Amino acid sequence: MFFEDISEMKRDQSKDFLIFLRRCTGMDSIPFIQRANIGHLKTPEDGLTCVLNLEEDLTRSIEDLKTSASQAGETHLVQFVEELLIKQEKCKKFLECHISTQKKFEEYSWQRRLSENPAGASVSGKET
Repeated sequence: MFFEDISEMKRDQSKDFLIFLRRCTGMDSIPFIQRANIGHLKTPEDGLTCVLNLEEDLTRSIEDLKTSASQAGETHLVQFVEELLIKQEKCKKFLECHISTQKKFEEYSWQRRLSENPAGASVSGKET
């Protein structure tokens, strides 16, 4: 559910940006976007960390776009990108909070498994 919500939000932001570009530049085709190579994810925390890294890359790209638009005197684009950066920052903070919560949950689960098992027994293949 979490990733569905994030992907829906990103899809909406992308649509807004493409609509903006079409209005301003008369763009006819959608630009090619390369899919991220994230590899195999072992834990939910790995997935969230990977998403956060992608969000940070996206933020840097948006900031570069803002700089270029500012230098070119594109005030409408600068305003649009500033709004996008605000949304992007909220998304990053949400992901960071979610990662922190996931770490706490995993630590709690680990402590609970340790307390439920008798002394000397292994927990998930690890010796206590």
